[in-house]
Order: sequence, then C-alpha cells, then structure tokens
Amino acid sequence: MSEKAIMPRRRQYFVKRDFQGAFILKFCLVVLLGAVASTLLIFYFSGDTLTSDFSNSRLVIKSTSQAILPAVIMTNLITLGISALAVLVLTLLISHKIAGPLFRLEKELEKIGGGNLKTEVILRNKDQVEALAQSINSMAGQLHTKVSDIRDSLDQMARRMEHEDATGKWAENIEDVKKRIDAHFQL
Repeated sequence: MSEKAIMPRRRQYFVKRDFQGAFILKFCLVVLLGAVASTLLIFYFSGDTLTSDFSNSRLVIKSTSQAILPAVIMTNLITLGISALAVLVLTLLISHKIAGPLFRLEKELEKIGGGNLKTEVILRNKDQVEALAQSINSMAGQLHTKVSDIRDSLDQMARRMEHEDATGKWAENIEDVKKRIDAHFQL
C-alpha cells in the first residue's frame, strides 16, 4: 500500500445501517433460539423424572421439570442478556469491517463510473475486501492507460493532419472526439 493508505480509524460504526442492523438482528435471533432450544431440551430430558422438594415445612414430590422451571428461566434470561450483549458488540465490529469497505468501494466505483480513472481505492488496514480493492485499482489503471493511449493517438493524428494540410472536417472530428474524452474522463 502507498503512503496514502494510512487512514484514521472510523468513528462511525453504523456505516450501512440496513446491512449492519439485519446482520446484528440475525445473530441475536440465533442466540435467542439457542436459549429457547436449551430450555426445551432440559425440560424434555427431565420430564420423566421426579424430584422431592421441601417447601413450607412440607415434603413435596413433583416433576423435575416443574421443580427447576424458575431456576432454568432465570439462568437463561441472565445468560441470554450477557450473550446478546456480547453478540451485539461482536457483530457490530465484524459488520463494520465488512460494511465500511463496501461503502468505500461504492464511492470509488461511482467516481470511476463518472470518468475519474485516476481514482484509487484505499482501504484501512485489515479490511476484508482488500483483494477486490486491488482488482478495482488495476482495472481503473488499465482503463486509464487505454483511454490515454486513445487520446494520445488522436493528438498524433491531429498533428499529422495539421502538417499535411488535411481537410478541416477531419481535424474538427478529431478535436470533437478529444473534447468528448476530456469531458467524460479525468486523465
């Protein structure tokens, strides 16, 4: 990477809100489903057993699943809260590493589409789409070279025509093509 590649850290973690929000929500739903599945499995495997419980000075025999219900619910709620918080932070950071570079690529591709073939996609260190950015930079460089070569060929043709006293119409056409290239591309 060049000297320009050293960029400051991002301060805004929601770069592409829709993508990142859906990404985080899906992971939080996975954690919630895991907690529900774990509760159902505990009840399923403890449903055929009996437990004795001593409450209010009485010995009570009841189903194990009913006896442990309050403890399982409280444990799962606490675990779910801690896990959801951890998943929220981790997925925000991970999605930021994906959404940020995608946002940068979008902006640079818009510049290339607008004709700026000098643009270079520069990503922060350890961003996830570095190979794609290098391919885009290569493509823009090749396009720049090709359009510049066409522009140079037109310049040479125009100079030859001036020396050979060619008709003004051809010279005007060449100048028109050069102006269109200059209007559409930043070389």
